[in-house]
Amino acid sequence: MTIGNFHLPANTNTQIINGGAVVPNMAYYYIDDVSVTDCGSVGVAEIKKEEDFKLYPNPNNGNFNLEYNISSTETALLTIYDVAGRIVKQQILTSENKTIVINATELNAGVYYYEIKVGEQKVKSDKLIIIK
Repeated sequence: MTIGNFHLPANTNTQIINGGAVVPNMAYYYIDDVSVTDCGSVGVAEIKKEEDFKLYPNPNNGNFNLEYNISSTETALLTIYDVAGRIVKQQILTSENKTIVINATELNAGVYYYEIKVGEQKVKSDKLIIIK
């Protein structure tokens, strides 16, 4: 959904109200009409859902399972980040498997974040806790 003014400045009614902005160069926009229009197909064949990817158990000891569902033409990528945002582990996911066991026992106990992308589309991200 996009909300904005799509008219030329000559066709836009504006009203300047003094004293409203405390910060210079700041503006308030009051929108009095919104229209939602079907734009048809945008070229996306299928949107992956977060429910298509299940990571468990969480918390874990560094070994965990990932169940996923991707088509034979897709490749996905699981990326695990530390709390500083550095990549500490990556795993390519192919359609040949529907469940894989991830061995991340080399990681220290702590909180990590993971992200799953199918192509360039991020479909899931969450916290991962490793307890040893």
